[in-house]
Amino acid sequence: MRSTTFPISLMVLGIFALPGQSRATTAAAPLGTITSFIGSVSIMRNNVSLKARLSLPLFAMDILTTGEESRCEIRFGQTRVARFDENTTTRLSSDQTGQPNLTTLTGSIWINVKKLTEKENFSITTPTATAAIRGTIYSVDCSQNGADFFVHKGTIGVSPLSKTQNQSAFSITVGEQFTLVHNVDTYCSDLKKAFEEFASLEEDAIKDFENTQNSEIADFNTTQNQAYADFIAQERKQFKSLGSYHYAQRHFDATRLPKKKWIDWNKQLDLSIGW
Repeated sequence: MRSTTFPISLMVLGIFALPGQSRATTAAAPLGTITSFIGSVSIMRNNVSLKARLSLPLFAMDILTTGEESRCEIRFGQTRVARFDENTTTRLSSDQTGQPNLTTLTGSIWINVKKLTEKENFSITTPTATAAIRGTIYSVDCSQNGADFFVHKGTIGVSPLSKTQNQSAFSITVGEQFTLVHNVDTYCSDLKKAFEEFASLEEDAIKDFENTQNSEIADFNTTQNQAYADFIAQERKQFKSLGSYHYAQRHFDATRLPKKKWIDWNKQLDLSIGW
């Protein structure tokens, strides 16, 4: 398993600090619990690194990091599940009512949230936007350049961190992908790298990918690299400017995504959740 996101060093973890919120202590109520993990998963708490273990309670200001070929699942009560792919770094926090939230600078997260009450909420903040969730299933891929949101069930509201005049939250519904980045060239370069890794690791998936191309791509009848290049070119055309950001909202085909195995793995685990 390889990742297209970049590991984050402890030197930049200061970006996760929230004004007015103290470090976690054992006296505080836990926000969530580790329910499963594979590989190397660590938690930074009060400047002390802890190794993940089953049923370990997690608190506000804990920073969770997954290593290469590692994954972790956290349950927040009986209504919220978050899973973290390899090379992901996330800080847990809570609002004034004690509701859990996540801030992620890099990596991939899968979220499954049962329909929440009016008093409940759950949000994820990325380098470019915050996603508000009521009851939905979605995944997000983050890098320092921005974030990609994929809604698999329900609807999320995505708000850019830098507010643009007269710009309300974007409503992203099931089957839609929303990308908000600083630099489109960097996004396309990262996408190209993802496809290259996909090609080197997933020969069977490549055949499925080529078989499911739309006519515009399949008509090239050339090498898979040319097909990927055309796909990326089409992606580039989707972007529009939004202040200092660039965004694209469009439908996606999960069978064509470089992280298809990550998506399939989560969908299989979701079958046992019960909502």
